[in-house]
Amino acid sequence: MLLLRRLQIPPHLARDVYSNEVYASLATTLDPWLMEYGVTRLSRLFDCLEDMHAIMLHHAAYSGRVDVVEVEIRVRGVSTAMTMLMIDLAAWNNQRLVLDFFQQHPHAIGWTCSSFALVAAARNGHTDIIMQFLHGQFPSVPSTEDAMDMAVEGGHFNMVEFLHVH
Repeated sequence: MLLLRRLQIPPHLARDVYSNEVYASLATTLDPWLMEYGVTRLSRLFDCLEDMHAIMLHHAAYSGRVDVVEVEIRVRGVSTAMTMLMIDLAAWNNQRLVLDFFQQHPHAIGWTCSSFALVAAARNGHTDIIMQFLHGQFPSVPSTEDAMDMAVEGGHFNMVEFLHVH
């Protein structure tokens, strides 16, 4: 538990999207804990450490841990803002299972993502995420110039073409 006390909510970086190092560090600490205890002790962990609910939600979205997301929604609930952040994170890190979960969740009516999800997915070349999920599920998210710029920076020219057409 002492290792977990040192964890902090990862910062949101606008231009550099998110820091892989920060999320890898979270995974280094949280994955062994989840491997040992599973999701059965999450509620107790949240009671013991104030920011752990938010930290674990970040980790779950980043690493594709739908089981953790399900427990957190059931135990503590998730705000609209946190849901949007989790969708952004999942799009950035190509975590289709998390995106599918949010699309299919019974309480998903009205849930949305920010245009940042589009920019993050474009920057990392996650064409399938943009084509099948963001464009289909959240058509109101515009194909922004930022997304095209990020796709060009990453050398993802097929992404630029798709964004330009749509």
